[in-house]
Amino acid sequence: MKGKHLVVLFNIYIGNRNVAIHALIDCRAMGITFVDEDFACHHQLALIPLQYSRSFNAIKRHLISSEDIIHVANTHLSILKHQEF
Repeated sequence: MKGKHLVVLFNIYIGNRNVAIHALIDCRAMGITFVDEDFACHHQLALIPLQYSRSFNAIKRHLISSEDIIHVANTHLSILKHQEF
């Protein structure tokens, strides 16, 4: 990737498994974390269908070329001592 980016190592908990992964942090994020569908399937994350699909907005609210978001997955993550549920 070009430019300056903040990439951190964090852990997600899937059932009783701990998976350490790198994530790109977006300081203007909307409080939503995105994960690739292949990653979710590989790690057996339960995908919950959304009632309505959503398009992905990024970079100053411009649409980027990607498929609509049609599922969510709930998980627990941590960065050092910070926890998100």
